[in-house]
Amino acid sequence: MSVDKLQYTGMDTLFEKVDKNNLEHIKRFRKIVDKVWEEQGFEVTYSQEGEKFILKDVNGFDVGTFQFSLYKNNKTNECDEIYNFGHLQEIKNNYGYVIEIDKFALCEEGRFDNTVRLLYSLYFIAKANKIKYGVALFNPKLFPLFKWRRIPYVEFPEHTEDFQGAPVTPGYIDFEKMYNNSDKVKGLKEIEAEFAIKEVVKS
Repeated sequence: MSVDKLQYTGMDTLFEKVDKNNLEHIKRFRKIVDKVWEEQGFEVTYSQEGEKFILKDVNGFDVGTFQFSLYKNNKTNECDEIYNFGHLQEIKNNYGYVIEIDKFALCEEGRFDNTVRLLYSLYFIAKANKIKYGVALFNPKLFPLFKWRRIPYVEFPEHTEDFQGAPVTPGYIDFEKMYNNSDKVKGLKEIEAEFAIKEVVKS
């Protein structure tokens, strides 16, 4: 499976895919990442790998970013510098259906409300493409929010360490469990209803 072949159309009011050849898109993406990374103490680095997205709020304003690439376990994944996810049986058994999440950034204003929109964006892409897991180096402050939202995740706090200037904890989101139990995740029903209404209006 190639990241370039993944399906993520039909959600243009939730997120916008960054065109690698569009300087305006790239500037908008980097503006958010630079600001949030500076606030959190991270050193900003950029990679040409993977697909980049700009998150939208309910009014269509840019409020966050995320990026992902297929997890390959060949020492090209940034997260493996902290923790080798390829040693995990659930990851090892699902190569081709595991993504590495990066540039998981949300602007401070509305961060709490927009977190569920960011997670839903990843959820939609995962469900549409049968992605099972999303590995990442998370800001540890996100885990209480994941827990409150009932996002199925696994963290490895014993491997928390400084990375690019700030502490990160390796972990993964269990997307398969998430889309098989979406009714248990706080906030997903509201966003699904929001888009269902928009589809009815379009038709």
